[in-house]
Amino acid sequence: MNRNILKLLLFTALTYLAACSSSDNTTKELEETFPEKTPEDHKSNLEQAGLDYVDQMEILTNSESVTAATNLSNLLNMSDPFGDDTQEHPGSAFRILHDLKGFKEGKLSAKDLANRRTKEGEEPTSIQELFDELKGTYTWNSEAEDWDYTEGGDIAVFKFPSEDGGTSNDAEFAIRNYTGTIIDGNPLNESEDYTGDLPTALLSDLSIDGTKVMDYSFNAAYTNNGTPTSLTTALTLSPFRLSYNFSNTTAEISTSYAIKENNNNILSSEVSVQGNFDVDNVESSIDSEDISGIVTGGSSSVQIFDIQLAGNVTDIDGLEEAVIDIDELQEAGNYDDAAALMGTTLNKHLDYKIKYASKNEVIALGSVEGVVMEETYYDYYWDEGTQNWEQYEVVDTWIEPELILEFGDGSKVSLETYGEEGFEDLTSSIEDLLAELGLDDEEDQVEEVPIRQVD
Repeated sequence: MNRNILKLLLFTALTYLAACSSSDNTTKELEETFPEKTPEDHKSNLEQAGLDYVDQMEILTNSESVTAATNLSNLLNMSDPFGDDTQEHPGSAFRILHDLKGFKEGKLSAKDLANRRTKEGEEPTSIQELFDELKGTYTWNSEAEDWDYTEGGDIAVFKFPSEDGGTSNDAEFAIRNYTGTIIDGNPLNESEDYTGDLPTALLSDLSIDGTKVMDYSFNAAYTNNGTPTSLTTALTLSPFRLSYNFSNTTAEISTSYAIKENNNNILSSEVSVQGNFDVDNVESSIDSEDISGIVTGGSSSVQIFDIQLAGNVTDIDGLEEAVIDIDELQEAGNYDDAAALMGTTLNKHLDYKIKYASKNEVIALGSVEGVVMEETYYDYYWDEGTQNWEQYEVVDTWIEPELILEFGDGSKVSLETYGEEGFEDLTSSIEDLLAELGLDDEEDQVEEVPIRQVD
């Protein structure tokens, strides 16, 4: 559990890395400072950041706005006010209620919650037509356990009790200001036979006793062939704000995500990848199995409170060639040489660091060492002579990278070793939260043991 938690908190950024823009990182790192703290001091700060994050997610999960949205979702599931023809096709502002319920129940992460968008290509004929059909006022009738509908108006409004079992309709959820655009080259026309509008904007909000506690906004833009060029969603659950941004050009694809409380960062991430994303070039590169023809660079960072992780990969073409050489060495059984080349290659093309963002102080620089892994187990074969199943030993050997942290005092330690002790409070806190959400079941894991490390 410790190892997985630490990897989640410290190295989420690495999972995003496909490539990175080139810069003089050595000069930049020399300009940064190493604080006069020991690795154990940093460990304490890292654990506290994790504890604070768990606390904030628990507060968000149990907030008044999430509770009210969850209750509205339950009421809509209890009695569908739209009829069988439309219940499976609500707009994104309506679906966000179901997402909030999933978040409260632990079925969606905070990032999943922020990254929700209007679903395209659904019945009825167009999304605009669907929104027009939704317009009106829906009032919860607690005695009949059903919705009373009043036609009229330019928005869809739901009046309901904010708490489970309540009878007073003190909450109001509104869906408003939908806009869409018709695109002749709509790609959904070919794949899903949809010729209607693509969504460009939508707003919704939730109020309790006249006080707004939730805002949701969606904005998107497209090329003339229907490819999204930008997408932005923002969900405000006072005092929290979850946002997601995506942009797409033929030269760069970027995405960012953030959770903030009163404009203070809780968790944020940014990823960008540069290359040639022209459709013809992408298709040609895929046909020739040449990823370097598509991706040329990129960058990635993740920040939890003040602790930031940043990493990059350079020279994708050279990295791809080295990976081929590493695979060939493994296939030939030269695992030590393959591990050594893996370490050399990844350190040449990959660099990452952890730092305190507000002071630009480096906690640790990262490097990679190749490790030869070995797993021994037993299998069986049928022996015709003895007419019995005979046992035999099987040894699987492979290589994998090990992440190494180098601190300001010159000490080095593997990420796995660093995370084995000192994070007990964080482990307990996460386990408690998972148990509260009913997600505490863990599968048995097979321990993989390195037999030798190659520098």
